[in-house]
Amino acid sequence: MYKDLKKFQAELDGYHDVNYASKVAIDCAKAKGDLMSYKMESEKSFNETDIQEKDEKQSQKRQNQAQDGKDKVKSKPKSESQPRQSQKSTK
Repeated sequence: MYKDLKKFQAELDGYHDVNYASKVAIDCAKAKGDLMSYKMESEKSFNETDIQEKDEKQSQKRQNQAQDGKDKVKSKPKSESQPRQSQKSTK
């Protein structure tokens, strides 16, 4: 039991050591940097994906507008395709 107490006391003393505190601080800073790096990378990826989706929607919209324009040219209303008949005036 005495050996266990001495071992535990040595372990506690190690936690109060300046080198241990420095190591923990460095490990914490590394983890924080990794987290910030991951966050920035994730946001960049999201923004790129968002831009690509917007570009695709705009491209589809332009294609649909171009297709609608072609459809309007192909199918003219009957009133434009047939010559007008003159109206007889009644006096």
